[in-house]
Amino acid sequence: MEIVYKYFWLFLIIGALINAFMLKYRSQQYIADDPSLKSGYNKIFLGIIFLGNIPWAIMGVGILLGHNESIYDYFFPRSWSFAVLAFYASIGIMWILGIWWIYFKNGAEFIEKHPGFLESSSLGNRRHVTARQVKLFLPLIILATVIAFGFMWSMEGITPPDLSN
Repeated sequence: MEIVYKYFWLFLIIGALINAFMLKYRSQQYIADDPSLKSGYNKIFLGIIFLGNIPWAIMGVGILLGHNESIYDYFFPRSWSFAVLAFYASIGIMWILGIWWIYFKNGAEFIEKHPGFLESSSLGNRRHVTARQVKLFLPLIILATVIAFGFMWSMEGITPPDLSN
């Protein structure tokens, strides 16, 4: 089981790649209806592959170089490990860039124009999100993330489990 904890970051990268290729597949129907959307879907695809994997790549490098033992170390940021701090910094930077893009660079409108990237679901009915929904829900998502990260940063005296057994 130790190998799963040590290489869990790799599963996260594979999951992001699968999601990117699923989006690429789903986008083909929208591109067929409106070929002008192709470059936008390509940007989303590449963004998921490269930007979406930055935290997991940092985590993997930290573990492989021996700065951390496993994914559990990233739940305990008060260890002040360089790799853990870089992981959290990468997420913070991506949130800042995401906020800037959504609110000041028409990112929400871009998402609305490219259906299938983000969808809402209720009782099995999938609907494309609107720019307004993106702008309303982004602060809630960020707040939930900040609360979760705050909880992890406040855990004092708790150490990650010993995975050497």
